[in-house]
Amino acid sequence: MGKTKKPGNPKTDVDETVVLASDDSVAGPVHVVWWQDGTEQKSTFTESFTIGRDPTCDVFIVDSSVSRFHVRISPTNGQWHVEDLDSGNGSFLDSVRIREAVLPLTSTLQLGREYKVWLNVPEAPTDITDEEIAERYFGGHR
Repeated sequence: MGKTKKPGNPKTDVDETVVLASDDSVAGPVHVVWWQDGTEQKSTFTESFTIGRDPTCDVFIVDSSVSRFHVRISPTNGQWHVEDLDSGNGSFLDSVRIREAVLPLTSTLQLGREYKVWLNVPEAPTDITDEEIAERYFGGHR
């Protein structure tokens, strides 16, 4: 949601703040944790970023099963989205193969055969229904 200042009322000379519904809502930060050369790495992002084997990626991973540009994670409509960039070995969000998905509060993103990245989105919506959980984790079976 965006905010804008509405000009003051000439009779009272008071400004009002109007909250606007917007598809451009700002997503909070996403925290990323991964291991590189036996050392834990951490980073926080507020804008789109890429993960992959190419040194120009924001999260650079040395693993032959990870594609050069494996995934892009972007804020859209107030939520973080992960998109597989046609990787060779796929992307799995909490063990479910994805092409694109919305990141929940916490998740594990597997890239390639076994490389794992941990994601935390403190401002992710937490009002997920039982049906959505069943679909996401169990393919719709409860």
